[in-house]
Amino acid sequence: MFREDKALHPFWFEEAAEAPGAGRIGLTEAFLESLEEEIVGLELARAGDRVRAGETFGFLHTHRRSLDLRAPRSLRIRSINAAAVADARLVRQSPYGRGWLAEVEWDEGSQF
Repeated sequence: MFREDKALHPFWFEEAAEAPGAGRIGLTEAFLESLEEEIVGLELARAGDRVRAGETFGFLHTHRRSLDLRAPRSLRIRSINAAAVADARLVRQSPYGRGWLAEVEWDEGSQF
């Protein structure tokens, strides 16, 4: 089940059934539509990196600007979606499918 709420905006989160406290994070369709620009690049933190709430864990690039992706909660990056980094168009084409950003686990006390 995807969770979208104001606390996560512009992100969605899907908890992994086999690993409570961990799951996938991506950008919401509503946020992506608000960009009104083509996505041309994606940079993400490396697997194993820890990121505090509000810190940048990546960048979303368009032809005109780069947007900071700031962690909605304190978390650790378990893995990144290499397919989305290689072809950032996936983020918009399939935001809840192949365009997810990273598999993460959040720090205790920092639940989604």
